[in-house]
Parts: sequence; structure tokens; C-alpha cells
Amino acid sequence: RPRAGDLAGTLAAALAGPVAFFLFYELWEQVLGDSFIGLLAVLLGAPTLLGATTVVRSLGAKADSRELALLVVVTLLFAAVAVPLQLEEAWLTVGWALEVALLAALTRRLSHPGIQVFAVVLAVAVSIRLLLNEDAWRYGGGEGLLILNWTLYTWGIPGACFLAAAGWWRGPAPVATGLRVAAVLVLFALVNAEVGHAFARDDQLSFVSENFAESMTRSIAWGAYGLLLIVANSWRESRAGRF
Repeated sequence: RPRAGDLAGTLAAALAGPVAFFLFYELWEQVLGDSFIGLLAVLLGAPTLLGATTVVRSLGAKADSRELALLVVVTLLFAAVAVPLQLEEAWLTVGWALEVALLAALTRRLSHPGIQVFAVVLAVAVSIRLLLNEDAWRYGGGEGLLILNWTLYTWGIPGACFLAAAGWWRGPAPVATGLRVAAVLVLFALVNAEVGHAFARDDQLSFVSENFAESMTRSIAWGAYGLLLIVANSWRESRAGRF
């Protein structure tokens, strides 16, 4: 039970779930399989949600309370992980991206700087995993429909989360700008992933191809994406975005 000013006790209460998560994950898969694996994240997030409620109602925690911020961050982390964990593909990356959006929305209500720092760290981690990680191309194969496939899920959801987070952000302005830049880059990676998926060979995606049709399609997709950015940022009156 959290107490006012007891940071150590709150840390123990908040981090017990995340620390034990992978142990519970292995046990859940061995005993129950993965049919309802998303429920595990919900169950582990429930105690921290109860703790956050206790801090607010019983202790009258304020908007800058570090104890409340810590409990809410962990609760949102489990909430963000639940759905992608159930869907399996790239669940960790997508869960982190959802957490970034939730934390950005939370900055409207809670002013503790720890929330802002954690959101930035997660956004950087997601960007690295999707933009600088070659294994991202192997999250799925060549199965699925054109556009509506695992690439739209893997890169599309984080890109949308970054855009939403930039709009909801109530912290330092450069962070919102950084989130928009990250969204542009992640969605550009999505364009390339979709082209690679359309021309996948042996269920393997590739960014480089000697296929003339794929090369032309990729060039057209780049041009279309550039025009979309120009139109969107003309409407927003953003010179940097147009550039």
C-alpha cells in the first residue's frame, strides 16, 4: 500500500509487475498457451492501477507527485502492451509506441518531469528499433494483403502514435518537434516496407532490388509521400515540414 513520501515503497509496488513479467510470461505460455496472453498484462497492471487510485483518493496526491507518476506510468505500460502482446508480431515495439502516446496525453494532467523523460526515452528506443534495426524486416513475411498487412501494423501504429503524441504533448516544445520528425521517418520506412512486401521474394522483404518494376514503384511511392508531406505542411503552415 503506497504511502505519501515513501518513494522506495512505491518503487517496490510499481516495479514488482515489470520485474516478474517475463517469468509470468513463460509460465503462462507453458500452462495456458498464448490464446489469452494479452490478459497477463492486464492482470499485472491492475495492482498498480489500484495503487495509483489509493494515492489519489486516500493521500490526496498532487499533479507533480512522483509516487503517483511512477504508478501511472507502469499502469499505462501494461495497458499499452496488452493488445500488441495478444497480436504477437513486434508486440514490444508497438507497445512502447502506444505507451509514448499515452504518456504524452498524461502530460496534460500530471506535471512530473519523470513522465516526460520516460516518454522521450521510449520514443528514441522505438525509433531505433524501427529505423536502425535490420531485424525489423524479419518481424513478418510476405503473407497478407497489399497495404493491409503486418508492415502497416509494425510501422503504421508507431508512426500514428508519434503524431498523436506530438499533438498531445505539454512539455518542452523541441520534444514535440522531435516526435513529428520521428513520425515522418517511421512512416517513410513504412512506405518502403509496403513496397518491399508487395515484391517480396520467398517471403523475404528487401530494401534493395534489381527488379525494375519494384524500383519504379519505390520511386513513385517516395514522390507521392513527398507530395503528401508538402500538402499536409502547407495546411499546417509549417515551413520546416515542407522542407
